[in-house]
Amino acid sequence: MGNRGIKKGMKSIRISFQYRGMQCRETLKLEPTKANVKYAERMKAEIERKIALGTFNYSEYFPASRNKTALLFGNNAATTTIQQGLNSYLSAIRKTLAPSTAREYESSIRMISQDIGDNLLASITTMAIRQWISSLECSNKRINNMLVPMRGMFKDLYADGVIERDPMDRIKNLSIMKHEPEPFSQDEVARITNVLPACIANMVEFAAWTGLRTGELFALTWKDIDFTRKTCRVNKSMTRGVLKPCPKTSASVRDVELLPAAMNALTAQKPTSFMVGEHIFLQVNGKPFNDDKQFREKSWMFALKKAGIQYRPPYQLRHTFASTMLSAGANPMWVAKQMGHADWGMIRKVYGKWIPQAHSEVERMAKELGQNDSVSADIQHALRT
Repeated sequence: MGNRGIKKGMKSIRISFQYRGMQCRETLKLEPTKANVKYAERMKAEIERKIALGTFNYSEYFPASRNKTALLFGNNAATTTIQQGLNSYLSAIRKTLAPSTAREYESSIRMISQDIGDNLLASITTMAIRQWISSLECSNKRINNMLVPMRGMFKDLYADGVIERDPMDRIKNLSIMKHEPEPFSQDEVARITNVLPACIANMVEFAAWTGLRTGELFALTWKDIDFTRKTCRVNKSMTRGVLKPCPKTSASVRDVELLPAAMNALTAQKPTSFMVGEHIFLQVNGKPFNDDKQFREKSWMFALKKAGIQYRPPYQLRHTFASTMLSAGANPMWVAKQMGHADWGMIRKVYGKWIPQAHSEVERMAKELGQNDSVSADIQHALRT
């Protein structure tokens, strides 16, 4: 051991010092020779002098430091506000987020800051957070989104030892009521496409027969279509003007088998966009879609109103595909794969009522095995006597 705050290792020297209320420890990759220990002592003294003067720059001395708490939050939990902490947290993770997710975080942080942003990290309690949640006048889904950056920030602070307990640890997401699918009938799809310009009608028809998500439709290019195998490759999505290289989950990257009706929609679309550019489906002005809002407000709402159909969002076209296929007896696993689900659990949960009832399978198997009604009648008679 050297003087206080200097510890010799086998092949290194560790410096310890207090910075803005936090105990910081940094390792120098130096042999613990007498000269190197003296060097470490001088460095520690210089650091403490600069800390006292308020001129210490942590990254200047330890650019490769893993002590992200000291680097990012600077102030201790007793002097740092929730708003400051959230902004620092977002700066630290921004490169790991998709642009749309980063914007969602920014929006959430603004709303949080308006209400409890001035609270100090060390003083906020679980009860105070519950009371804040109860005061919010927005949807449960929006509230849950706001809790994401809060939960991430406090989790990191606790892991780094800045706070003694995580006030978000017992805060659970609010329940969200799941709406039942309201798929369109084939007659309704026809009425919708009949009132739309051909270029938009083809996209609606294609969506109803493939189950692609709206963003996947917007991102689809002619290169993604294999006319020989009659498939389309789904590996990207357009969201708020940003083309993401991968859709929602790894299972979403898939080859979708195209039914004749979907192939017909592509054939009808060829004169419109095949020689124009790479995107298959375009707006009426000939430009690619950037987001769902362009389609919904400029075409979809108008079409449903003109067709005399109760409004449902475009996403119901995805439900239309699933319900149509399942009602026709398609294998649920195949439907799940077509739609980009990892397994058919979601299909069973969301579309269970469109899957043919089990008794029909029992009847089919009984017929295959020669177990007709007379056998059941004989058994029932024997049981009664």
